[in-house]
Amino acid sequence: DHLSKVMDRENAHHIATVTIEDEGSGARRDELHRLLFVWGYYAEQQQIYTALRHKVSAEIDLICLSGLGSLYDVAGDYGRAIECHQQAMLLATEIENVVAVGNAFGGLANAYLSLKEQGRAIDYYEQQLALARQTQNDDSRGVALGNLANVYRLKGDYRQARRYIDERIDVARESSDVKGEGEGLCGLGSILLACGELVAVQTVLRQAVSLAKRAGHRRGEGRA
Repeated sequence: DHLSKVMDRENAHHIATVTIEDEGSGARRDELHRLLFVWGYYAEQQQIYTALRHKVSAEIDLICLSGLGSLYDVAGDYGRAIECHQQAMLLATEIENVVAVGNAFGGLANAYLSLKEQGRAIDYYEQQLALARQTQNDDSRGVALGNLANVYRLKGDYRQARRYIDERIDVARESSDVKGEGEGLCGLGSILLACGELVAVQTVLRQAVSLAKRAGHRRGEGRA
């Protein structure tokens, strides 16, 4: 924030995107600005994106738009969330960044799910999943699978939800994604709970809590 205020945005960008790795926790390498969301530092993350947007490059603008969209969704400002993700979609298409297009699909789906528009959410999640499979992006694939499982759980289609969440957990384990595995187990717990499997759900959710702690995923730990 200070570097941005003194117009040294290149170094501000380098700090925001520095790669962090916690070998002791088993969490995977990730950039600082994304980990702020995992750790629950939403105000600090928003400060970074606001400071860097329109200042460095189109690729950084994509990161900022996607991040701001997710933050607005968490805050319940769904209109601004959709606006950010739509802008990210246009920019990603313009510069031919396929991964960012997939992220925009996922962000739009999240916002529409928050608005309880399940049909539109499913459509965007399926487009995100198709792109993730096309580009062999395990992170995006796992996120899309987990979110599809959540939508079908909300619709009461537990068989379809279970199919998606089992694949989501498998993807996370294959790629050593501790955070993703925890999120998958949390989703599985929600499905088991809806099905009345109260003994099994306790075991699954305890595992989800443990994995969230290992990854430092405060929001995931709270959900579990």
